Amino acid sequence: MERDSWKIPYATFLVCVVGFAVWSSTSPGLCTAPPLEKALADKELGWCFEFWLNRYQTLITGVFALVGAFLTVQAVRGQIQQADRLEEERRERESYAARAALPLALSGITITHSSACTRFWQHTQLGVQEALSVLSH
Repeated sequence: MERDSWKIPYATFLVCVVGFAVWSSTSPGLCTAPPLEKALADKELGWCFEFWLNRYQTLITGVFALVGAFLTVQAVRGQIQQADRLEEERRERESYAARAALPLALSGITITHSSACTRFWQHTQLGVQEALSVLSH
Protein backbone atom coordinates (compact mmCIF):
# COMPACT_ATOMS: atom_id res chain seq x y z
CA MET A 1 0.00 0.00 0.00
CA GLU A 2 2.83 2.42 0.81
CA ARG A 3 4.41 1.82 -2.55
CA ASP A 4 1.45 3.34 -4.41
CA SER A 5 0.74 6.18 -1.96
CA TRP A 6 1.94 8.81 -4.44
CA LYS A 7 -0.71 7.96 -7.04
CA ILE A 8 -3.66 9.66 -5.33
CA PRO A 9 -2.03 13.10 -4.85
CA TYR A 10 -0.53 12.96 -8.33
CA ALA A 11 -3.86 12.03 -9.92
CA THR A 12 -5.59 14.80 -7.92
CA PHE A 13 -3.05 17.32 -9.19
CA LEU A 14 -3.55 16.24 -12.81
CA VAL A 15 -7.34 16.41 -12.47
CA CYS A 16 -7.02 19.94 -11.06
CA VAL A 17 -4.79 21.04 -13.95
CA VAL A 18 -7.13 19.57 -16.55
CA GLY A 19 -10.15 21.05 -14.72
CA PHE A 20 -8.53 24.48 -14.69
CA ALA A 21 -7.79 24.18 -18.41
CA VAL A 22 -11.40 23.32 -19.21
CA TRP A 23 -12.78 25.97 -16.88
CA SER A 24 -10.48 28.71 -18.13
CA SER A 25 -11.35 27.89 -21.72
CA THR A 26 -15.08 28.08 -21.13
CA SER A 27 -15.25 30.82 -18.48
CA PRO A 28 -15.69 34.30 -19.93
CA GLY A 29 -14.87 36.04 -16.63
CA LEU A 30 -11.36 34.63 -16.22
CA CYS A 31 -9.78 36.62 -19.04
CA THR A 32 -11.62 39.93 -18.74
CA ALA A 33 -8.70 42.34 -18.31
CA PRO A 34 -9.00 45.14 -20.97
CA PRO A 35 -5.77 44.32 -22.84
CA LEU A 36 -6.65 40.67 -22.71
CA GLU A 37 -10.18 41.17 -24.04
CA LYS A 38 -8.76 42.89 -27.11
CA ALA A 39 -6.30 40.04 -27.64
CA LEU A 40 -9.04 37.47 -27.14
CA ALA A 41 -11.25 39.00 -29.81
CA ASP A 42 -9.05 37.51 -32.52
CA LYS A 43 -8.44 34.11 -30.89
CA GLU A 44 -10.49 30.93 -30.73
CA LEU A 45 -11.76 29.19 -27.60
CA GLY A 46 -8.98 27.95 -25.33
CA TRP A 47 -6.60 30.81 -25.87
CA CYS A 48 -7.07 31.95 -22.26
CA PHE A 49 -5.60 28.69 -21.03
CA GLU A 50 -2.70 29.10 -23.41
CA PHE A 51 -2.12 32.61 -22.02
CA TRP A 52 -2.04 31.33 -18.43
CA LEU A 53 0.16 28.41 -19.44
CA ASN A 54 2.68 30.72 -21.11
CA ARG A 55 2.59 33.10 -18.17
CA TYR A 56 3.18 30.43 -15.50
CA GLN A 57 5.14 27.83 -17.45
CA THR A 58 8.17 28.13 -15.16
CA LEU A 59 6.03 27.58 -12.06
CA ILE A 60 4.31 24.60 -13.69
CA THR A 61 7.67 23.14 -14.72
CA GLY A 62 8.96 23.60 -11.16
CA VAL A 63 5.95 21.76 -9.75
CA PHE A 64 6.48 18.89 -12.18
CA ALA A 65 10.18 18.82 -11.25
CA LEU A 66 9.27 18.60 -7.55
CA VAL A 67 6.82 15.79 -8.24
CA GLY A 68 9.48 13.98 -10.26
CA ALA A 69 12.04 14.44 -7.48
CA PHE A 70 9.54 13.15 -4.92
CA LEU A 71 8.85 10.05 -7.02
CA THR A 72 12.59 9.48 -7.47
CA VAL A 73 13.22 9.70 -3.73
CA GLN A 74 10.37 7.27 -3.09
CA ALA A 75 11.82 4.80 -5.61
CA VAL A 76 15.31 5.03 -4.09
CA ARG A 77 13.90 4.52 -0.59
CA GLY A 78 12.06 1.45 -1.83
CA GLN A 79 15.27 0.04 -3.31
CA ILE A 80 17.15 0.67 -0.07
CA GLN A 81 14.43 -1.06 1.97
CA GLN A 82 14.49 -4.01 -0.42
CA ALA A 83 18.29 -4.28 -0.15
CA ASP A 84 18.06 -4.16 3.66
CA ARG A 85 15.38 -6.85 3.65
CA LEU A 86 17.45 -9.09 1.36
CA GLU A 87 20.54 -8.65 3.55
CA GLU A 88 18.55 -9.54 6.66
CA GLU A 89 17.17 -12.66 4.97
CA ARG A 90 20.70 -13.65 3.90
CA ARG A 91 21.95 -13.29 7.46
CA GLU A 92 19.05 -15.39 8.76
CA ARG A 93 19.80 -18.16 6.23
CA GLU A 94 23.49 -18.07 7.17
CA SER A 95 22.58 -18.31 10.85
CA TYR A 96 20.25 -21.26 10.21
CA ALA A 97 22.97 -23.03 8.21
CA ALA A 98 25.51 -22.49 11.00
CA ARG A 99 23.08 -23.83 13.59
CA ALA A 100 22.30 -26.84 11.40
CA ALA A 101 26.00 -27.68 11.07
CA LEU A 102 26.71 -27.17 14.79
CA PRO A 103 25.78 -30.72 15.94
CA LEU A 104 28.13 -32.20 13.33
CA ALA A 105 31.00 -29.98 14.47
CA LEU A 106 30.32 -30.78 18.13
CA SER A 107 30.23 -34.52 17.44
CA GLY A 108 33.63 -34.24 15.73
CA ILE A 109 35.04 -32.42 18.75
CA THR A 110 33.54 -35.00 21.09
CA ILE A 111 35.04 -37.92 19.14
CA THR A 112 38.47 -36.26 19.07
CA HIS A 113 38.31 -35.45 22.77
CA SER A 114 37.19 -38.95 23.77
CA SER A 115 39.97 -40.62 21.76
CA ALA A 116 42.54 -38.25 23.28
CA CYS A 117 41.26 -39.03 26.77
CA THR A 118 41.33 -42.74 26.05
CA ARG A 119 44.91 -42.55 24.85
CA PHE A 120 45.84 -40.45 27.85
CA TRP A 121 44.38 -42.93 30.33
CA GLN A 122 46.00 -45.84 28.55
CA HIS A 123 49.37 -44.19 28.83
CA THR A 124 49.00 -43.21 32.49
CA GLN A 125 50.08 -46.69 33.35
CA LEU A 126 53.43 -45.89 31.72
CA GLY A 127 53.94 -42.83 33.86
CA VAL A 128 53.20 -39.15 33.78
CA GLN A 129 56.30 -38.19 31.79
CA GLU A 130 55.60 -40.70 29.08
CA ALA A 131 51.93 -39.68 28.90
CA LEU A 132 52.85 -36.03 28.39
CA SER A 133 55.32 -36.91 25.65
CA VAL A 134 52.63 -38.98 23.89
CA LEU A 135 50.15 -36.06 24.02
CA SER A 136 52.67 -33.58 22.69
CA HIS A 137 53.08 -35.57 19.46
